Amino acid sequence: MFKKSMIAAALALAALPVAAHHAGDQFRTGPMVVSHAWTEETSPMAHAAEVFLTVENTGEAVDRLLSATTSFTAPGVFQASVMTETGAVAVREVPAIEIAPGQSITFQPGGIHVVLNDVKRNLEAGDHFHMTLVFEEAGALEIDVEIEEHGDHDHDAPAG
Repeated sequence: MFKKSMIAAALALAALPVAAHHAGDQFRTGPMVVSHAWTEETSPMAHAAEVFLTVENTGEAVDRLLSATTSFTAPGVFQASVMTETGAVAVREVPAIEIAPGQSITFQPGGIHVVLNDVKRNLEAGDHFHMTLVFEEAGALEIDVEIEEHGDHDHDAPAG
């Protein structure tokens, strides 16, 4: 029960509005709309990359984001910052992300994000790559992820 409440709290935080510095492309499968997909450039020695995006459910039924894959990494994992039983903040892997009807969830630094491990290429600013997201009901959706310079964004600034 405690684990479910931790995940619910993390998802509630992710639903808070966030200001993005660009409109970004939008991708849709059924009622699920994905936008603002981005990551930061990596060094040649990097083995992992974090991907951030916004998922909106414009439909009338709950859907769940089940997976994220690319052609050059291990399957992505979803991670979220959660409050532990002792009151400390910890990062935990979550198996899926539930998106309620009318809900918009922003994956952001310090919150929910996708971690791509075993990165087999250097991610260079100004480039992009394809990532496939799979939703339980809406199915597969291929999106473009924009690669930005390290620190060249204000995605995690609260909306004002």
